[in-house]
Amino acid sequence: MQFENFTELKSIEPFILDELKKHKTEFPRNRKFGKELTINLKWADLGDSRASVVGYFRYKDFMMNCRVNKNALYPLIKKMPVGSKKLNSFFFNKPFRYIYDQEVLNNHEEAMIWVFAHELWHFLCKTKQAKGNFETKANKFGFEMLRKYKEINNKVYSLL
Repeated sequence: MQFENFTELKSIEPFILDELKKHKTEFPRNRKFGKELTINLKWADLGDSRASVVGYFRYKDFMMNCRVNKNALYPLIKKMPVGSKKLNSFFFNKPFRYIYDQEVLNNHEEAMIWVFAHELWHFLCKTKQAKGNFETKANKFGFEMLRKYKEINNKVYSLL
């Protein structure tokens, strides 16, 4: 696995690397050639855009790019669908309704953790380590990991 952090957010590296140890990240016997996961943490040059995070996982070359808008203003409320509920009738021409979850992002570190976890879910599904490659499940995984990071971070700060 290759991990590169092109930001000043060095405090999140131990947490991310610890989470990655729980999953298989190298696949030496792929169809044509061996594949190794490459993760890049970068700043996004989005100007004053409302988008705070941008990320993608590209299966073709096992590349995960996680970017956070350097100009984002915090605290920022991240509200995303994490599931759906089937309805008996149609709601705006849909037989389901989204279930939303939200979390407050207090800084760039927390935003980067969320986008990393979201893209990690897509990687885990593509490599058959998890089931359900849907945006809602990736969002839920992102929120769960963000809460875990906040819990660990709060314990560390309370000890100081």
